[in-house]
Amino acid sequence: MKNELFLALTQLAAERNLPQSIVVSAVKEALASAYRKDPAAKGQDILVEVDSETGDVIVKTILNVIEKMLLKILYRKYQKKKLKKLIKIYELEILLKQDLWNIIQEE
Repeated sequence: MKNELFLALTQLAAERNLPQSIVVSAVKEALASAYRKDPAAKGQDILVEVDSETGDVIVKTILNVIEKMLLKILYRKYQKKKLKKLIKIYELEILLKQDLWNIIQEE
């Protein structure tokens, strides 16, 4: 049994002389757009489906965890490289100070 929304979409498509698929697609996009405006949907992809048999509307949210994890990994690697450079600079300073101290000791 189809729900009232699906029946209304079918009627609208018939009245406007439009294919039902175009009307359903427009409503799916509108629902997805409205959901994206919700702060809880930040960072998520929204997929809206309408079951043509029952007329049920299904909203799926897809959280882009992989992208966030990749960014964190890249940031950590950058920080490690930065830290390694600082350590090398510090080690070089220590070596220079030791050389300088050795030169002073020799005189």
